[in-house]
Amino acid sequence: MRSRRLAVGFALAVALAAGAGVWWMEGGKYLFQPRKWGVVEQDGLYRSGQIHRRIVEDVLREHHIDLIVDLASDDPPGDPDEAAERAAARRLGIRRIELSLRGDGGGGPDAYSQALASVIRARRSGERVLVHCNAGRERTGALVAMYRMLEDHWDGARAWDEYLRYRKRPPERPVLQRHVEQALPSVADALREQGLLTSAPAPLPVFGPAPAAVASGG
Repeated sequence: MRSRRLAVGFALAVALAAGAGVWWMEGGKYLFQPRKWGVVEQDGLYRSGQIHRRIVEDVLREHHIDLIVDLASDDPPGDPDEAAERAAARRLGIRRIELSLRGDGGGGPDAYSQALASVIRARRSGERVLVHCNAGRERTGALVAMYRMLEDHWDGARAWDEYLRYRKRPPERPVLQRHVEQALPSVADALREQGLLTSAPAPLPVFGPAPAAVASGG
């Protein structure tokens, strides 16, 4: 009887541990750490998904954020985490820019131009910036890729590799590639008109896998 009770207890403990592991991996961890958090520049440019309301004020305070660029305003509508972020930003005196890009990273070059211009101005003024969307992959990935290619003069393959680090697997379809390819010339022109881009690469980088990677993939 005692051995049976031990076996049942062990099985229950294993089941609870497995359940806790699933809960953690399916999103429970985001009650304790920011979703898809990443450091773009060590001295104050960060990226993430929407931060949970339980920790958002602490994260903003810890990293001394001056500007939030929200690429997924009201997505989903009435999101309590976004509402908590707005309230925390008001309390901490943090500026917010709200844009509504589509979940696949589309939505037009004007929004990306506005977002990128705001990030560049803030960074050149020494301000600390957080860029985020909902999941922290597509919209944020597109903006960071454009920043890398236009401001940091990265090539497109290097920017692509960074984008992939925030995904579980490479995308099955080149949707974000097309959005970035279509938006990048207009974004570069807009930044030039605002005096924020004096030495754009010519030709503009091609955002995507390096040619050798494409060939090896069949």
